[in-house]
Amino acid sequence: MFKKFFLLSIFLLLFSPSMVLSETLHVAAASDLLPAFKEIGGLYKQRTGNNVIFTFGSSGLLSKQIMHGAPFDIFASANKRYIEDLKNKGLIADDKYYVFCRGRLAIVVNKNSGNLPVSINDLIKGSFKKIAIANPEHAPYGAAAKEALIKAGIWDDLRQRLIFGENIRQALQYIQTGDADAGIVALSLVAADNNYLLIDEGLHNAIEQSIAVLKDSKNRRLAEGFMNIVLNGTGREILKKYGFIIIEGF
Repeated sequence: MFKKFFLLSIFLLLFSPSMVLSETLHVAAASDLLPAFKEIGGLYKQRTGNNVIFTFGSSGLLSKQIMHGAPFDIFASANKRYIEDLKNKGLIADDKYYVFCRGRLAIVVNKNSGNLPVSINDLIKGSFKKIAIANPEHAPYGAAAKEALIKAGIWDDLRQRLIFGENIRQALQYIQTGDADAGIVALSLVAADNNYLLIDEGLHNAIEQSIAVLKDSKNRRLAEGFMNIVLNGTGREILKKYGFIIIEGF
């Protein structure tokens, strides 16, 4: 009798749902995706029981980490060029990636710096002594901000006033802390505040958000499940909520 009870106890211990170990997915993503992907990650955890560990940063620096063997399963870039570079180096699973939405640029100001400008050209006003953007060398939103300032004809006027964030989140932090009076950031990071000025997309190249499973991923099944949420249904609605423009027919 004791032997049967012991074997039953072992069986229940081994096969109890509470003892099923969750798996972990590692996602490298552009900083502008932070609020949307955090929400999508919570949904993924709710549906699958699996965890997502995110590493957010500038697309250019994340792509360099991947080239040097960083163990990510998925890469989501704010510029498809970085994923195309990885594809050309044979680092994208099945050579397949998706351009799934577009990001938008927005001007925001520090709460002590006065009113929002009426147009991008108002950034040359003397009240904006320091203006933050992401580093155009490796951050897509920084590159787009530079393009917009050049096309607006005020890049040369502002060059000495610009401070560069390592990524778009750091640029926003400079504004929030008062290290910058204003700046050009990702709409997705400030959409909830409803206190921003959208920049005309015609002033810069499209900020195309692209995503792919990486060839060396040890969790292809998990990665494809996360991608399915991002690219379909609820994931698309979450992205829209944060100001992304969904690209149809990818």
